[in-house]
Amino acid sequence: MRILDTSWMTQDEWADLGIGIARALPVERLLELAVETGAQHILQEDGLEFDAELETAKIMSESPLLYLRDPVGTIFGPSRRDLKLLELTFEASEKKHRLLDAVSELVSQLPKSRAILLQALSITDELYTNAAKNAWDADQTPFSDSPRNEGKIEFFAVADDRRLVLGCRDNFGKLQVRPLLERLHFCAVNGIARSIRNDTFGAGIGAFTTLESSLSYYAGVEPGANTVVCAALPLGANRRTFDQMPKNIHLIY
Repeated sequence: MRILDTSWMTQDEWADLGIGIARALPVERLLELAVETGAQHILQEDGLEFDAELETAKIMSESPLLYLRDPVGTIFGPSRRDLKLLELTFEASEKKHRLLDAVSELVSQLPKSRAILLQALSITDELYTNAAKNAWDADQTPFSDSPRNEGKIEFFAVADDRRLVLGCRDNFGKLQVRPLLERLHFCAVNGIARSIRNDTFGAGIGAFTTLESSLSYYAGVEPGANTVVCAALPLGANRRTFDQMPKNIHLIY
């Protein structure tokens, strides 16, 4: 990994912001570098929308609360007005059928989206499930009985002509981002089957499959207040091209 030098920011300043620039990294190496270096953003300069990802990393580093308040503006830019948008709010105990139907309808209407429909639904399911289970205490089994904690889940899906971003905000603020990163790395190194055998609770398997299925992964938390996790998918790429696209990761912790 190298730190990018630009005409408007010195190399030392990039390092201070925790932004690393790489090329052609497989996901396991991407996560290894994030764990080892402490970089909270690792971007791949040969990836899709590199300039936009770089601007997002800069905003998230300098103003992390802006991402938590306005993830869409942070990812797409505050001046974008030509975005297709879905916004839904749920009680944390609500089933996810209404959400999956709405996302399926939205994605089906997007041009050049056929190759990502299944990935979009899988990511939607995972983001919603991870947020909703925070309504249950640690001594409860999520979704098997009534939750002890009340909470809201806001789900959004936003698309331009290049990317579809799926995002979820909850008002529990329980996500522990650094342990999540370490679990993602464990899954990448050991594989999903071994990860299940070693830790069936909190293993990060669903988050890892979300990262693997996406172009970019974004996660941030304001403890006790809200958590926002997003994933971006490319529009217009066939499945083979999509699988070969390098990935980016953006974290706030």
